Amino acid sequence: MAGSNSLRPWRRKGNTPWSPWDEFDRFREQMWEFMNSPFQRMASSQGPSVDVYETGDSVVVKADLPGVDPKDVDLQVYDDHVVLRAQIRQETEVEEDNFYRRERYQGSLHREIPLDVPVEPEKAEATFKNGVLELRIPKAASASKGHRVNIRNEE
Repeated sequence: MAGSNSLRPWRRKGNTPWSPWDEFDRFREQMWEFMNSPFQRMASSQGPSVDVYETGDSVVVKADLPGVDPKDVDLQVYDDHVVLRAQIRQETEVEEDNFYRRERYQGSLHREIPLDVPVEPEKAEATFKNGVLELRIPKAASASKGHRVNIRNEE
């Protein structure tokens, strides 16, 4: 019976023994994801976070673009949607005693935002303040509600 109750190291995937270094690597990866998550979310296929709402006479679109230079933003307004594109360029440099680090991040984002009401794209106005883009688009004066077409029976 020797060995039946003896302790054995816990085996992980691939039958490798547990190692504190594996845990450290996992912790480091989680911290890296946490520290970079705002930039990853912005550059993801979903694009930046946006709020879209209506006022009495316009549609307002607000987009969070922290760290983005306004001149790197391309904004196009159509009758029924808005297209937002931006380039993200960030550079961080830290210099201390016996320590030097320089990091760069570059990416792009793209977001198409559907509008529920017809607007007048040529009258749109945008402002950028504290990393938030605000777009105001006047609603179209009269929206075409469609035209009913009578169908003739040719039989």
